[in-house]
Amino acid sequence: MPSNRPVDWKVYRFSGGSYVEDSDIYDLSMTDAYNRFARQARLKFFDFSGTKPNNYPKGTRIKIDVKPEGSTESYFTRFGGFVVGYDSEEHFTLMDVYSHDFWLRQRAVFESFSGATLSGIVSGVVNEYTPLTYDTSKINIVNNISGVTREWRGERVDIVLNEISQMSAGEYYGANDSGVFFFKQRDTTHASKDFSGTSTFHNLKFEEMADRDLNRVRVYYGEWTESGVVTVENKQDQKDLQDVTGSPRPVIREDSFDHPEISNEDAARRKGRSYIEGTIGIKRGEMKTWESYDITPGEVTTVQSPDHDMSDGTDFRIASIEYEWLADETSIKLAEDKEGVIDVLVDLQPEVTRVDLKNIDSDLTPTRVNALEEDVDMDISLSLYKESVDLSGFKIGNIGAGVGINNPIGINIISGAYVLSGVSG
Repeated sequence: MPSNRPVDWKVYRFSGGSYVEDSDIYDLSMTDAYNRFARQARLKFFDFSGTKPNNYPKGTRIKIDVKPEGSTESYFTRFGGFVVGYDSEEHFTLMDVYSHDFWLRQRAVFESFSGATLSGIVSGVVNEYTPLTYDTSKINIVNNISGVTREWRGERVDIVLNEISQMSAGEYYGANDSGVFFFKQRDTTHASKDFSGTSTFHNLKFEEMADRDLNRVRVYYGEWTESGVVTVENKQDQKDLQDVTGSPRPVIREDSFDHPEISNEDAARRKGRSYIEGTIGIKRGEMKTWESYDITPGEVTTVQSPDHDMSDGTDFRIASIEYEWLADETSIKLAEDKEGVIDVLVDLQPEVTRVDLKNIDSDLTPTRVNALEEDVDMDISLSLYKESVDLSGFKIGNIGAGVGINNPIGINIISGAYVLSGVSG
């Protein structure tokens, strides 16, 4: 490692019950975002022998600490997550790390609740389907409704939690950098740092907003069987544009958005209205600066720039922050702090494309349901097959661990597997 290189980042892996620093780190990039499923890091290690992945099997917990360059302050944790994959270059291994939030997308929920409270559902799902730590002090369900009866048949954990959030008060949920689950109301705080001119940033640009003004929006929502699409329109705006342009028909500006986390039509319509009504005229921008390690997404910061008609300063919400170690540059995406800004914060930083996370944690056995719903009076032909299942969550005839099997044609359990019987093929 070059001796004149500023050492203001440290990387640790969890091993033997504690975090161990890795001195082979050469470079890193890290993204923190208001959209919890856009948080990620890429690490670059010296690895002449190519053996680094052996010490970092998929699922290994990672902690990244930082301090301002030349500062006498202590290091503090800026990112926490787990390893999801590797690449290699000559003499280097590159490692992808996702935040702990992604554990909320690794399993499908098969559960039935009757007369439950929202808090009981949240604790049951998080404890059963994720390795996250559940701390009641981090849970604040505003409307802890009781008497809830609900069944989920294969929805992801985050889809279930989003539905609970909609039933309560629209709370925010995720996992912190220590892998502790939280569920709370969104708060608004002012960042510890404001930005004004070349002393605090070296480039600021804003996108033109006119082409983002929409008067028709299609929202695709849900997953599995509980999915659909709604269309929300502003017909008056379409007619006004027709009059202005002299068009023979209403002028439509439309776009489509995919929201698998939304589980019902009413919520999808509200989301569509927010695109049409709430986000028009919100200034969006990106700023290039340095360090800024102690600000976080969602906070409000004031930007002062006479070149952008902001001589007195304008308040922005921070959508995301991207750090580049060797480049010594920080990129901050911003959205003007107006009504409707929350939707913009989520959309400004797109979600990470998920990779295959199989075999990350051998203690998490995926639940598998095989539905056999054919009428036995029909002349059917099925191929005989055999598949391993986790018998601890499998009970014939009744609901066991949220899984019940109707057995009209016979299923024989044989040494940790099952086979179909009484069928031809």
